[in-house]
Amino acid sequence: MTGSSRYAEQQRAQMTLSAHNKKMHGERPYLRVGILGCSDIARRRFLPAIQKARNARLSGVASRDPEKAKRFCALTDCETTDYETLLASKKVDLIYIPLPNHLHEVWVMRALEQGKHVICEKPMALSVGAIERMTQSAAQKGLLLYENIMYLHHPLHQAVRNMIAAGTIGRVTGLRTSFGFMHSATDGFRMRTDQGGGAFFDQARYPLSAALFFLAGSKYRFKGEAFFRNGLNVAMNASALTDCNETFSFSIGFEQPYECWYEIVGEKGKLKVDRAYTTPADMVSVVQVSTDRGETAVTVPAADHFVLMIERVCDVILQGEGYHELYGAARRLALLGDQVWESCEGIQLAPHEKVCP
Repeated sequence: MTGSSRYAEQQRAQMTLSAHNKKMHGERPYLRVGILGCSDIARRRFLPAIQKARNARLSGVASRDPEKAKRFCALTDCETTDYETLLASKKVDLIYIPLPNHLHEVWVMRALEQGKHVICEKPMALSVGAIERMTQSAAQKGLLLYENIMYLHHPLHQAVRNMIAAGTIGRVTGLRTSFGFMHSATDGFRMRTDQGGGAFFDQARYPLSAALFFLAGSKYRFKGEAFFRNGLNVAMNASALTDCNETFSFSIGFEQPYECWYEIVGEKGKLKVDRAYTTPADMVSVVQVSTDRGETAVTVPAADHFVLMIERVCDVILQGEGYHELYGAARRLALLGDQVWESCEGIQLAPHEKVCP
């Protein structure tokens, strides 16, 4: 056993003992979480969520700018520090990494080397090879590595799945989806190719994960167009046919009014969901059902998918099982993304040329 593997075993043993002691004293077991980087999504969504999660506690926040870290967690009593100190801390079990895309691999690997479980923002890495290295390292060390496809933890999507299983729209024949919004030219790493920016890395994980969640097929034949402006991918339209004869089409983009929906088509009807990937925590969701009997609306109670994601990840770690399922999900998503990217025709846009829908 390597030194890092022994350290991971020690960490798990400490967490198991801590969880056992808390149960003995009537408390719920929980994991101590550190946030590596004070990003916008960490501030808006992860920080409020971890304060509500039943099995997680914020233990530390790291930033290259100590003052920024202090402002970030001004309403908490957690410690603020630098990246390396947070990863080495014995007060942290699980690290959340919301750094710019090009930094994901290096800091995930460093966190794993310190024996920490990891939640990494999507995309977990910029290549299939990198994700293979990361998941292999996690598996060797007995640690959880999860790519944060948080929206799938909302009960809305399981409700849609249940309707499909109940035969509401008959056999599924296709999935259509779109996710896009306007990005500012100064919108940080998302607009920089050297930092893993662009619409594909920022948005494609959403429609692709929806396809893997809802469609029966495991093989896809893609074709499509990837649009570039000044070297940056600003939009993509793609379609595919699966080996189960299901159609799948999606569009993503940085230069369009906001839209965020999917529609599942069946032999007897269709189901449509708006605000599918960015559902506000306080919003009651609606599934629009269209069949030959007419149109109805099925409501799903409001839920915070960030809270549910954190709780699910912590449950998996505390139970000590299910890691390989999550590694496999990250690999499948990366492979599907790579297939889309390689299948699309690249189109260079002139300075004022618009993206064709």
